[in-house]
Amino acid sequence: GMALGHHYLDQGFFTAVFEDNVRDIGPATTLAKLYLYTNTTGYRDLMDTYILFGDPFMKLNLPACDAADFDNDGQITVVDIMKVAARWNARWGDPDYSRTYDLTDDGQITVADVMEVASHWRETCEAP
Repeated sequence: GMALGHHYLDQGFFTAVFEDNVRDIGPATTLAKLYLYTNTTGYRDLMDTYILFGDPFMKLNLPACDAADFDNDGQITVVDIMKVAARWNARWGDPDYSRTYDLTDDGQITVADVMEVASHWRETCEAP
């Protein structure tokens, strides 16, 4: 039974990182627990034992191209640039703000974040 519960946690973590582009380990861990909670009524004890030891804001060490490939198609295109631009002027605490799109990690989505994505224009990445 416990291995199946851990499978839900693994799926949630994988989805957060490789489909939702979560790049901080703390939020990815929390989303793994949420995945477990919303997809099964069992294994709730794992939510208390699946603990992150360390800095929750530690960024996953992914190549820059992968960090800017928001639609996970393996290439930086106008779609990726538009995903960041759509959150223009969002700041920490705003509903539109997400650290995923804050590539400069300064608490706000600005032209610097858009330019960071644009600097990887047409680069290819390994698709997850």
